[in-house]
Amino acid sequence: MSGIIHSAILCGQSALVKKLDSLSHEVMEKNPAQALSLLIELEKQVQNPYIDSLDYRVKMKKANALERMDLFDQSLDIWFALLSKYKKKEDAAKVAVISDEIGGHFFATGQYNEALDLYYSAKQLCIEKRNFADTLKLNMEIGLNLAGTGDFEQSIRILEHNIESAKRSGNKKAWVHGVDNLANVYHELGEYEKALEYQHVLLNSDEAKVSDYLKMALFQHITELNIELGRYQTAQKYLDSAFHYGSVINSKEWLFDFHKNQYQIYKASGRYKDALVHHEMFRTLKDSVFNVGFQNKFTGLSSLYELEQKQNKIELLNAQNALATVRIERLTLAVIIIILLAVIVSLWLRYRHKKLDKLRQERFSQTLLQAQEDERKRIAKELHDSIGQNILFIKNKVRKLFEESETELSYSIDQTLENVRNISKELYPAHLDKLGLEKSVELLARQVTEEFGIFVSSDLTGIDQTADKDLKINIFRIIQEFINNSLKHAGASAVRVTSEFGGKYLHILLQDNGVGFDLEQVRNRNNPSVGLYSIEERVKIFKGRIVMQSSQHEGTRFSIQIPL
Repeated sequence: MSGIIHSAILCGQSALVKKLDSLSHEVMEKNPAQALSLLIELEKQVQNPYIDSLDYRVKMKKANALERMDLFDQSLDIWFALLSKYKKKEDAAKVAVISDEIGGHFFATGQYNEALDLYYSAKQLCIEKRNFADTLKLNMEIGLNLAGTGDFEQSIRILEHNIESAKRSGNKKAWVHGVDNLANVYHELGEYEKALEYQHVLLNSDEAKVSDYLKMALFQHITELNIELGRYQTAQKYLDSAFHYGSVINSKEWLFDFHKNQYQIYKASGRYKDALVHHEMFRTLKDSVFNVGFQNKFTGLSSLYELEQKQNKIELLNAQNALATVRIERLTLAVIIIILLAVIVSLWLRYRHKKLDKLRQERFSQTLLQAQEDERKRIAKELHDSIGQNILFIKNKVRKLFEESETELSYSIDQTLENVRNISKELYPAHLDKLGLEKSVELLARQVTEEFGIFVSSDLTGIDQTADKDLKINIFRIIQEFINNSLKHAGASAVRVTSEFGGKYLHILLQDNGVGFDLEQVRNRNNPSVGLYSIEERVKIFKGRIVMQSSQHEGTRFSIQIPL
């Protein structure tokens, strides 16, 4: 199916190309109004995205047709729109051609500086894209417009340099263009001999031999220069040739110029009667050309008006369709919004339910941990104050009864008393209230180092002045749990505990050099680590954040951040 569509598109494109090619220079010049009508029809067809490449050609011809009918504003609108489009695409070749068209209009109306700005901009793009052929052509136009501003020296220098470059590179079209521009500059300067020299160079070129239009134009220019020099017989010879090629081309726009030149020659030669005949023919032809131009302009405006009317109807239909589409879209949007709102409310309720569940779980964990601490404190106090005192009383009685200080029973009682004290300390570190967190952790470090041979260092400077009682006990439990894990599971030989203050946060860093563990594996196993869970929950109680890093044979590192 796609192959059939592609073939149909190619056939349609081929037909459009043939219609465009039929609009030759002569057709555009003789009947621009008819050409415009055809181009307006073609413009509708090339809006198909598959044949967008023809859009440029159609719009350029349309602008040229409008210009020939003196509808300059409409033609300039098209050219400037195309210039903006192809500048964005950085298409140097098309930008150069469009700039040449607009620049030609500026030159004809004496807007030389505006033309120069346009040419310099196009030239810069051509240089960037290494499009040197169009750069040459643009330089020729820059040279001509510099003459218009009165800078003849710079104008001649640029034209001569680029004519030589065009000759070396074999760019015949640019060469012809440059030589003709240079002749016109010398004509404007009043150096008619120099201008004639360059016009004859063109007349003897291969390009002039194959172009009747170029020969006609050159004969007319040479005629004008000879009239300026007072060489009327020579001027007549070239004017006869101009008349001949003018009749071949059948160009009324050039023909009335020929009659003006003939009038000038006859008048200078004293043939006043013949001069008046040609002057009358000049005026008649000029009026005829003006009337044809006016009629073409009127026809062109009518075509544009009809197109505008059609476009208005199309726009009205499009507006009605758009309104219906908007209504459908609004209804669809309303339904979608209702569905989205329902989904959002449902998701929000689920999120809120999960958040409440998480909050309840955190509160339960916090309450449980606090209850454990309270119970540990109570049991530790009972062991120390009640059972410990009773054992001490029994020990004293035994010593008095046996009057021996080192009996086996006395030793056993001492061991029991020591165990009770150790259990009491582990349940609740009473020295935490008396000595503070820093000293308590140092005692814990020293005890572990002495009993288990693992080096534990502690540096918690300044923490007692900022942390409250609840925070201290929880930090102590976290450190205690980390050291226990390093002893039981990590096989570490060193543990380091440090803290520092950063702004409004307390940072605690716990490290060991043990074998490490796979954090995800520990979290996901059936019986997760109670110690890790306990540490995380204690950090959450104070709205803190913990980062656990561990890998096998790389040790373990816990970084804890708690807001103060």
